[in-house]
Amino acid sequence: MAHLTESATFELKQTRTGSIPFRALKPHQEQALLHVTSGRFVWKIMDCGYENPFDSFFLYKAAAYVVVVYSSKRFYCIDIDSWKKERLQSVRKSLTEERALCISRLHDVYQ
Repeated sequence: MAHLTESATFELKQTRTGSIPFRALKPHQEQALLHVTSGRFVWKIMDCGYENPFDSFFLYKAAAYVVVVYSSKRFYCIDIDSWKKERLQSVRKSLTEERALCISRLHDVYQ
C-alpha cells in the first residue's frame, strides 16, 4: 500500500484458491465503498475496549478498493467501480487471479 498517494478505503478479502466468488463482497460492503467514492461518508468507530487511533472519520469522494489475497500470496487492489463492472459483466461467478491482475490498480506479493 506504500504506492498509494491518496486517502482510500479498503475491504480486505482472502481466498485459498485461484478465484474468489463475487459474493464474498457483501452488498452492504459494496454499497459503502461506492458511497465513499461518490459522496460524503462519516463513520463512528465503536469503542470496544480497543485502543482506537481516533473516534470517527469523514471521507469525501475518496478512493475505494477491494483487496484480494490469492493462494499465490499475491494481492490485488481493485477499485470498487472495476469490481462492480466485472461482477456485472463476467460470465463467471468468481474473479480469477489472472483477471484480477488485468483490472487491478496495484498488485504486489503479500509478505
